[in-house]
This record gives sequence, C-alpha cells and structure tokens, in this order.
Amino acid sequence: MMVTILSDFVVGLRLKKKIKSNINQKKEKIQKFNSMAVLIPIELELDFRLFSEFAKTFKIPIEKITIVVFSKKQIEMSNSVKVELVNCSRESVGVWGKLPNTLDSFLSKKFDLLINYFTHDSLLAAWVSACTDSRLKMGFYESNHELNDLIIDVQPSEPELFLKESSIYLNALLK
Repeated sequence: MMVTILSDFVVGLRLKKKIKSNINQKKEKIQKFNSMAVLIPIELELDFRLFSEFAKTFKIPIEKITIVVFSKKQIEMSNSVKVELVNCSRESVGVWGKLPNTLDSFLSKKFDLLINYFTHDSLLAAWVSACTDSRLKMGFYESNHELNDLIIDVQPSEPELFLKESSIYLNALLK
C-alpha cells in the first residue's frame, strides 16, 4: 500500500513536469489522420470496434490503430478487432514511474490522433498520454485539460455520443 502511494506521488510529480515541457512544443497543422491511438481503462468495458469504425470515417488504416488498455493487473487480451492491443497494468509500473518495456514500441511511435478516453482519476493513463508523441490529443472535459488539445464535454459512459461529437470537431479542424 505504501509503495503504491509513493509511486502515485512520484508519477504525479513526473506528470506535472512532462506536461510543462509539452506545453512549449509547437503543434503542426493537421491535414489528414493517418494513425490513431486510444488510451482506455478496462473498467469502461467498451467495444473496441467502436474505435475502429470511428477510424474508418477518417480513412485511418486498421493496422495504424493502437489501443492501450489500463488495468490494475497484467491481463491477456483477445484481439477480435485486429487493431494493435497493448495492456498497461498498474503493477507493471515501477515505483519511480518507469513505464513497462511492453510500452516501448507504442511510445516510440508518433500518432496523428490520440484519444484519451479516461477521466482525471486515471493517473497512469495521464502519465502515458503525456509521454505519447501525438499531433492532436483529444479527451473528456472531466480530464486534465493540460493533456488535451480538444476537449469534448460528454460522459465516458456515452461512447457513441463522444465519437459522434468528436467527428464533428475533427472534420472542422481538417478543413
């Protein structure tokens, strides 16, 4: 228990520092989305096909979609959607906030669109989001506003509405 509290404290400090350094980075103009990543806690139990259907509206190839699922413990995931699935568990993160080696491949990529499908209470997801290289980050109003370039005021329990609203704003940005 004490180790988790210490780890959360350290990750929180590292997150604040990373957000400050990200603020100074210049954003590129986006003309088209070629790749997408989604960060999502397992507790939401969402159908990943929603995100692959969403990606189709922007002509993002299925092999250019990565979904990172956050859980308390390491889990095996079935991949019926054919997107790249990565699990990041709380237990795999070191006390000093070192992200697991299983995320190395994910963190080495640059994404055009990152969907932060979590709220402010997901410290691990926020830390991974801050460490992810993305041209545009989109998330919920109830999340850390400093993480996202585009904020959608919808509840996480309404994924269809979130994706519908997101499509409207993203299409406007691309024009």
